[in-house]
Amino acid sequence: MILQVIMEIVAVTSAVYGLVLSMVICVIAVAIFSGHLLLLLITVGTMLGMIKQLRINALYMKTHTE
Repeated sequence: MILQVIMEIVAVTSAVYGLVLSMVICVIAVAIFSGHLLLLLITVGTMLGMIKQLRINALYMKTHTE
């Protein structure tokens, strides 16, 4: 039981780091290839919202599995 919780937390943490890396790559690509500030802000806002939701889900799992 405890091992499963730890594995889930590690999986969510790895997903968050993967999203952060994707966000950095995407921001660089949008900034270089489009040069459009509004598109860059929309892209960053969407990815930050996804990361926030993953963190909320991770905290929910951590507090409700005990």
